[in-house]
Order: sequence, then C-alpha cells, then structure tokens
Amino acid sequence: MAIVQLFYDHDRALVRQLSLSHFSSSICFILVLITKIIL
Repeated sequence: MAIVQLFYDHDRALVRQLSLSHFSSSICFILVLITKIIL
C-alpha cells in the first residue's frame, strides 16, 4: 500500500511538471484529428 502511495505521489509530481507539455501535445493531436476529419 505504501508503494502505491509512493507511485501516486510521484505521478502527481510528474503531472504537475508535465501538465503544460501534455496539454499542448493533446491540443496538437486534437487539431490534427480535426483537420483529418475536415479533409
């Protein structure tokens, strides 16, 4: 259980660090998806 909590805290820290880059990459993915649907 402590290991799961450790991984959870580590994931939260990673999410806090990478939230901006993940957000921008997901926006790019959505834009590519929209252009493929339109074209």
